Amino acid sequence: MPTSKGQKRTRNQPVFYEEIKKPHRIMLTPTAWKILQDMAASHNTSVSEIIELLARRSDG
Repeated sequence: MPTSKGQKRTRNQPVFYEEIKKPHRIMLTPTAWKILQDMAASHNTSVSEIIELLARRSDG
């Protein structure tokens, strides 16, 4: 989910959500990492954003 054309990112300012992202560490198998990379590439976004979307979709 890239930013809209002309929308400039500012450090420590949220773009897509009401809060900023913070770094976390996760461990994945090479197969899972490749799947996430392929998903991100097909949606023109980052693996971080794919994980965010998956987590938010399952919330509730």
